[in-house]
Amino acid sequence: EKYIPQLAACTDVFLWDYKDSDSDRHRQYTGVGNEMILRNLSALNAYRADVRLRCIIVAGVNDRFSHMDAIAELYHRLDCIHSVELLAYHPFGTAKAGLLGHTVPEHREWIPGNLTPYKDYLREKGVCVYE
Repeated sequence: EKYIPQLAACTDVFLWDYKDSDSDRHRQYTGVGNEMILRNLSALNAYRADVRLRCIIVAGVNDRFSHMDAIAELYHRLDCIHSVELLAYHPFGTAKAGLLGHTVPEHREWIPGNLTPYKDYLREKGVCVYE
């Protein structure tokens, strides 16, 4: 949080990863809750930053409409978020994570077209979806 003023002053657009709206599930899959992510995002809002919220969608983990509702709520609550980008999960980092000694849960890879219902849902909620 303490670096937000300096970062906001010299950054045109923040590409802000938002993995899961449920802090317990976020902790389960990433090792930490999402509280700091949300605090820093709120701090950026105070500096009128330009943020694209990037949400990786993982089959069986956060592919829920309740997560989309939380994304839409965040979008409408914070003026700094100008668009939301939904990204299909890909397993490119799993080999590297294994080499680092991390256990990586297996997930099937998404076909990008499978994100269309979620993108449409967000648009219906008034969210600008980045393509």
